[in-house]
Amino acid sequence: MVLIVHLQAIQAAGAAKISMYVTHAVFPKNSWQAFTTSAVGVNVSTFWITDSIPHALEICKQSPFQLIPLYDVIADSLLGYDLLTVNL
Repeated sequence: MVLIVHLQAIQAAGAAKISMYVTHAVFPKNSWQAFTTSAVGVNVSTFWITDSIPHALEICKQSPFQLIPLYDVIADSLLGYDLLTVNL
């Protein structure tokens, strides 16, 4: 997996702590499980993902995953749009 190779390089360069973020957590064939263990040789302290896809809630039940909900951002944007429109 591309992310693992990059993480291994970052760790080899001396990173004391590694955190990650992805917007749309698509992990084919449950490959997200590779980040829940140090078996791949990389320890990720926190891996933030958004709830843009349904299975994100299940993934976030495992460490190091943390959920960033999008509903507030979307709701605020839509509400703001309604307030900015001009009534003709």
